[in-house]
Order: sequence, then C-alpha cells, then structure tokens
Amino acid sequence: MESIKIEYKWKIRTSLFVGSASESSRSDLDGVTYFNNEGLLSIPGTTIKGKLRAETEKILRTLGEKTCTPPSPENMCPHYFKDENLNTFCPACKIFGSPWRNSPFRFAEATLEDRDIETEKNVQNKINYQISVRPGTTISRKRRVVEEGKLFFLGVSSPGSEFILKGTIEGVFSNGDFSESQLGLILASLKSVKIIGGGKSRGLGWIGLEGLSVWADEKVLTVEEIKKAVGEIKVWQRQS
Repeated sequence: MESIKIEYKWKIRTSLFVGSASESSRSDLDGVTYFNNEGLLSIPGTTIKGKLRAETEKILRTLGEKTCTPPSPENMCPHYFKDENLNTFCPACKIFGSPWRNSPFRFAEATLEDRDIETEKNVQNKINYQISVRPGTTISRKRRVVEEGKLFFLGVSSPGSEFILKGTIEGVFSNGDFSESQLGLILASLKSVKIIGGGKSRGLGWIGLEGLSVWADEKVLTVEEIKKAVGEIKVWQRQS
C-alpha cells in the first residue's frame, strides 16, 4: 500500500471534557472542553493519536508482541531493544512514530458534525450552545474527605446531546511497505476506544464508533475488506 485514508465518526455518549484551565474561554469556569477556531466541539489530533497508540499497544501486548514503553524517549524505539542488540522499531512506533522516527500518518482533529450549529455565525454563541457547566470537588486521598476551597466548575459538552464528531487519518508511504496487518491495527484501535479525555471517574468521555470508511491507494474498501484487514491481527472476532 502506498496511501491510506480513514474517515470515522464517534458518537459522544456522555459529556466530553478534553481541555485544561489554560484553554478556558470563559473567566467564570476553571476549564472548558476543547473547541476549534470555528467554535465547534472537537478532539485535538494529538489527543486522538495518543489514545489510538495506547489502544494499539494494548492489542499488541495481548497478542504477545513486544512494544516499547513511551513516553520517556529512553524507553522508546530503537533504544528499547538495545539489550537484544536490535536497532529496530516496534509495530506501534512504525505507525505512530518515535523521537527517532516520524509517523507516516496525519491525525486530524475530530470535529462536530451538526448543520444547525455550524450555521451559527457567532463563535461564542456556538460554544455556549454546546457546553454545560459541571461542578466538581477535589478529594483528599489521605484524609478521604473534600478539601476546603477546592470547588471547581468545568465546561463540558452538553449531556444527552450525543453529538457526532468526524475525524480523518491519512498516511502516505514512499516505499509502499505499509501492510494490511498495520492497517488492521489502526482500525482495531479505533474500534476499541470507549472513553477519551478527562473526568473518566466522573463518567465523562464515553464514546462509540458510529461510522467508518477506508481508502487504500484511493480505492474504497468494502466492509468485508475492512474485516479482513482487522482479521490479519486476529482480534476482530475477539472484539465483536
């Protein structure tokens, strides 16, 4: 294969929080989930890449494959295998890259797909429509009680809305050595993602794969061809 393009859709099943206090666009909140420049609910490409890598590593270890242990550079390929005198890269690094190897893929942000919200011209109005304020407190792990002065408020995606986010993954391989099993790893990792972002212990970030389209060398793959690619790593039946 010389090129791959994957389009997928995730349904946000519970409120989503992907962000930090520094990204807050409202001074009355301690943090707001990520919105792109157009004011649409999104998940950054870097977050998606990191999540898919983590899922890929889980799959590989389940299959008995050796993988490096990011994020520390000294624990990543090719240094991870130095005790075995191997100057090589694990399957995860071949897909997602390492400090010594660029990833052949570009992971675009997954963005809200909603015509009614997209037509709203005022960016802040868009954001206000898509978020809900959720209070929280910090618990002292030592004392197991609520810490004083630790009440906070987060702007999360509106609960019950079940927004659909659409994202793309594209890769070009100059030597054409990308295999069907590597494609299967990416597709299986997309399928296995069930939760993303912060606030997992509070029930935030539950998602599900709603749609998937794949092009290999500009040819659309059928459902059977997609299943065959995932079957190459022997996890399709296990996850279905």
